[in-house]
Amino acid sequence: MPTVIGNKGLTLRDFAAGEKADGSFDHDIIDMVTEDNNILDDITFIEADDGSTLRSTIRNGIPHGTWTTYYKGIAPNKSGKTQVRDVCGRIATRIAVDRNLYNDSPHAAETLLDEAQTHIDGLREDVIDCLFYGNINKEARKFNGLYNFYDAYGAEATPSSSFAHYVVNGATTTPSTSNMLRSIWLVGWGRKSITGFYPKDAKQVGLVRGALEDSFDFDAAGNKYPTKEQEISWTLGLAVRDFRYGGRIANVERSIMGEYATPGKYVELIEDLIARVKRGGVNQAFYMEPNVWRHLRKLFGRITRSNAITYEQVTQEKAPTLYGIPVRLCDALDTDEEVCAAVS
Repeated sequence: MPTVIGNKGLTLRDFAAGEKADGSFDHDIIDMVTEDNNILDDITFIEADDGSTLRSTIRNGIPHGTWTTYYKGIAPNKSGKTQVRDVCGRIATRIAVDRNLYNDSPHAAETLLDEAQTHIDGLREDVIDCLFYGNINKEARKFNGLYNFYDAYGAEATPSSSFAHYVVNGATTTPSTSNMLRSIWLVGWGRKSITGFYPKDAKQVGLVRGALEDSFDFDAAGNKYPTKEQEISWTLGLAVRDFRYGGRIANVERSIMGEYATPGKYVELIEDLIARVKRGGVNQAFYMEPNVWRHLRKLFGRITRSNAITYEQVTQEKAPTLYGIPVRLCDALDTDEEVCAAVS
C-alpha cells in the first residue's frame, strides 16, 4: 500500500495510481466512480483496523498549561478523549448483458463497460447521498453521514469542543420547511480529520468488480434469454475523527435566497463558517446544490466582495472557488431537510 504523507491521506485516484501494474486494481471502475463527481475525488480513504469497522479517538477537550514561577508546581492535566467505532456499509449493483450480444461483439469488454457506466452512475449517487444523509438508525445497512454529526447549531459563544460550534444557522427568521431548507457544507478531508474508510485487507479500497457469470433474464413478455452478469459492489464507511475540520450552514432557505434585501447576510455566514472550521493539511472544499450556488453567486455579485468568487483550471475545466476554497456542486444536497434547531 502506498505511504500516507501528512494528514491529507490518499484519494481513490491516488490509490489507483500507486498500485503496481499487476492487475490487482480496477482502474476502469475507479475512473467511472469518480467521473464528474469531485466529492469522490476529494475524499481520503484509510483502511479499517478491525474487519469492516474503524476505531477513532475523538478529542473533546484541550489540556491547558499552568502559569508558574519559582517554587510553584504544575497542575497535572490531560486532554478529553472519546473513542468511537464506525462501521462500513455495503452497496452493490448487478449488470446484465445479453449473452449473444456479448459473444457477437468484437469489443466485448467495452460493451460490458458501457453497460456498467449506467449502473455506476446510480451507485455513486447513492454513496454520495449516504455520505451526507446516511443514518444507521433508520437504515442499518448504510453508514452514518455528516448530517447526523452536525445536527444542531450553536451561538457564537458555543465552546469549540462542541459540534454545535461548527453549525451556523442560515435562516433569517424561524425557518419553514416550505422554504426548501438546504445546507452549505465546508469539509476538510484527511486521515486524521474526516475520512472515508474501507474494510481491512481489502485490495481495491472496498470497490470490487466481481467475476463475469453466465445467467438468465426475462424479457417484457416473460420469456427467458441468456445473459452475462457481473456484480459491482463498494464497502465503505465515514469517520468524523476530528469534527473541528467540518462545518455546515443549516436552514438555508433556498426558495427565498434571491429575495434578500441584505445579501451581505450570506456573505457573513460564509465568512463565519470559514473562520470556525480548522484548515491546513486537509483537502478542504465547499459542498452545495447547484441552485444554492446560483443564488449565492448573485448575492455575492451585488456587493463589493464579488471578487471572492474566482475560477481555476482543474482537469481542463473551470472550477469555482469561494475565498480560494473549491466549490463542489452536489445534486444529492438538493434535498428538503428538516429544520435544524439550536443545541439544547
